[in-house]
Amino acid sequence: MADFLEKLGRRVRHFRLGKNLTQEGVAELCDLSAKYISDLERGKANVTVIVLEKVATSLGITAIDLLANEHEAERAVLVKEITQFLNTADEAKVRILYRMMKGVL
Repeated sequence: MADFLEKLGRRVRHFRLGKNLTQEGVAELCDLSAKYISDLERGKANVTVIVLEKVATSLGITAIDLLANEHEAERAVLVKEITQFLNTADEAKVRILYRMMKGVL
């Protein structure tokens, strides 16, 4: 169980840092204490499904993302960020990125 909680904590930290949020910022968004978020990230806090959903929502992801295999979760974040970038890029940038990706893949 401790191994699971430590992995979950590492994923929470990974997503939090990816959003440039502090533990205090996540805590405020979740209506939890910063100490609880710290304990969660260190694998020292037991988590309810409700808390898991609050934390995930505050990070802009789903609870499934937090529970997923680490490399899959990171991939999901990358795909989401690439999609967001493409949705906001002008046509010229999209064409450049397409050529780059086609060359790499």
